[in-house]
Amino acid sequence: MGRKPILDDQREVIIVDVLTRKDRANEGASVVEAFDILEKICPEYSRKQLDQAFRRTVRPQYSERMTDPVAAEATTTKRTAITPVQQWRWHKAK
Repeated sequence: MGRKPILDDQREVIIVDVLTRKDRANEGASVVEAFDILEKICPEYSRKQLDQAFRRTVRPQYSERMTDPVAAEATTTKRTAITPVQQWRWHKAK
């Protein structure tokens, strides 16, 4: 029933694999980056068409493999940084 999907099964698997691998490598893709990847794979469709196809078809169908696409958090070195004074104090205490 309804219209034929614009993304075939092979393209769906490709985009899910790319997003999953980026997530596993701790380089998570935002929704905008996911659409940029889709635009490279399917340049013949508009961004709105790809947006609807991704949200209505790909994301629900592969929800067990994908987390929600979000931008990766920036790492903070302030919390884990040890100053030379602290390091010297630790060295002297040992």
